[in-house]
Amino acid sequence: MLRHTSLVFFYDQMRRGGRERDWGYRHAWTLNLSVPRELCQRFDERLRFPMLDDLEWAYRVTRASGVPVIFRPEARVLHEHRYSALDVLIREVLLGHQAATLRAVNPECARIMFADRLTGRVPVSGAELLGAGAAFRVFESWCGGDGADPQSAFEACRGWRETARRFGASRCDEDFGSVRRAALELIGGSAGASAGPSLVVSRTAGARSPTTA
Repeated sequence: MLRHTSLVFFYDQMRRGGRERDWGYRHAWTLNLSVPRELCQRFDERLRFPMLDDLEWAYRVTRASGVPVIFRPEARVLHEHRYSALDVLIREVLLGHQAATLRAVNPECARIMFADRLTGRVPVSGAELLGAGAAFRVFESWCGGDGADPQSAFEACRGWRETARRFGASRCDEDFGSVRRAALELIGGSAGASAGPSLVVSRTAGARSPTTA
């Protein structure tokens, strides 16, 4: 599923794009990235978790230099992302939690990425959490099964993923450890002791090599 959908990265879309297309800073993930040294800037350490920190950095670099973000699928590195269903849930909650921090660190970048979504401190109702929990368990069942179409499963999980992100943003003032535990209980139906079955993993990542036009 990670290989064939945009669940985490967007390589499924980028493989269909042109070689000279500028994909923009939102595709400049630093798991595999080449950029001229003279264009680099410091990461903002207020974004403490590995989520949105590279995109905020890429936003500043591309705005300052005008450099495009180019995808080269033949440039590969080993970078394993082995996610269980619960790992995906935790990632979505963390994204919401970090989005609230991003608004304080770089308001313009956050506005472009999320518009008026994930503004923080907006409660998520119990009914929404129950619905997200039910949808998540369907997704979790798919992760342990065989033969399901990855794209269909990806489309079906959009709702609970957005609720998980909003839940993380709504508790942005709390330590993420406590937010994680609450999300696993309220949405994941778990105390978090078991990671569950793993998703299909892509072991290679294509490079995005920003070059001057």
